[in-house]
Amino acid sequence: MALPSLDDYFPDWKEREALAEAMIPIIGRLYRNNVVTYCYGRALYNQSVIQMMKTHRYVRQVAHNELSEFESYPICEALSQLDLGPSHIDVGKLATRFMEEAEHSSISPFEFVRRECAEVIGRHVPPLEKPQDIVLFGFGRIGRLLARLLIEKTGGGQQLRLMAIVVRKGGPNDLVKRAALLRRDSVHGAFLGTLRVDQKNSCLIANGNVIRVLYADSPDGVDYERYGIRNAIVIDNTSAFRQQPGIPLVVPEVNRHRIADGIGPNIIANPNCVAIPLTVACKPIYDAVGIERINVATYQSVSGAGASGVRELKSQTEQVQRGEAIEEFPVHPVQMAFNVVPHAWQVLDDGYTEEETKVVQETRKIFEDDDIRVNPTCVRVPVFHGHSMALHIETREPISPAQAQDLL
Repeated sequence: MALPSLDDYFPDWKEREALAEAMIPIIGRLYRNNVVTYCYGRALYNQSVIQMMKTHRYVRQVAHNELSEFESYPICEALSQLDLGPSHIDVGKLATRFMEEAEHSSISPFEFVRRECAEVIGRHVPPLEKPQDIVLFGFGRIGRLLARLLIEKTGGGQQLRLMAIVVRKGGPNDLVKRAALLRRDSVHGAFLGTLRVDQKNSCLIANGNVIRVLYADSPDGVDYERYGIRNAIVIDNTSAFRQQPGIPLVVPEVNRHRIADGIGPNIIANPNCVAIPLTVACKPIYDAVGIERINVATYQSVSGAGASGVRELKSQTEQVQRGEAIEEFPVHPVQMAFNVVPHAWQVLDDGYTEEETKVVQETRKIFEDDDIRVNPTCVRVPVFHGHSMALHIETREPISPAQAQDLL
């Protein structure tokens, strides 16, 4: 909202800045008591003053409301005065609902928050009976991002605890290189916190969390008890366990009920980078009218081949611009720069590539429906980061385009 005078902008900014600064210790205390706060889905914990203000700006642009620190601070203050049990609370959405209700009533922020949060007031039931140890198998970009999330959501240390990562031994200074990749991601930016390398104990220490780096070809060959890790659940970020019977392949937005299946074998598999967004997009339509066939064409960036794929594209692009011939192809079978490559993966006996076969098998497993006919064409494109796909879906029951759009 535009202010009445240009002279009003700086004082307005300073007032909002002071409120954001005052919210940080409140949010921190709540977080340590396992009360995790958000603003329209964006985490408020571990944020700087500027990050907090940018989050409010984001909400104003996306939700098209006038939410600012003037509205969210009273909600945070009210939360701090209540005896809240472990919970996830969206301060932004609470503040928006309070603004709407306060237009036609005299309810105070405290009374409103106490009513809205009644079910968790005084309810000090831990989210888990005891902290759950987590081990990550694979530490590529997805593994590192998952590690960041687990570290950021440590809270009071009574929920999920990242205890170790299992990887295959790399070259010299492997631990230092892995720490550097965790510390700085070329797309997602810097790690929020501090990171130390303990070479003697083969550990990464992230925000006080001691994370063992264990070298093995498979996570089931490690003696975790030796490292004080007990009854750990392994999250497989490779393709090693995706198709194994009894191992759940989980996309939380699609089949979160299968997470419990990982308790027995203590392994939960993370799906392919195409299967995840494909099944998330198809889920509402599948639930409403069923899906008979999925025709999908994917356009996958070189980051899917790892850091080596990114380096190869960068190097080849520079060579082409210098007019040099490209004679070596260390990652992809042909030149990747200024090219599209459908056979960027191994071609199997049936004519499909390894990647296309993963899309077929994993889509069926996630939906628990072997009758879905999936026809994928996967293509590697000369883009550093970001996949996209084009879907054509045939449903089992009739549905109009308008109905499909509403579901999506």
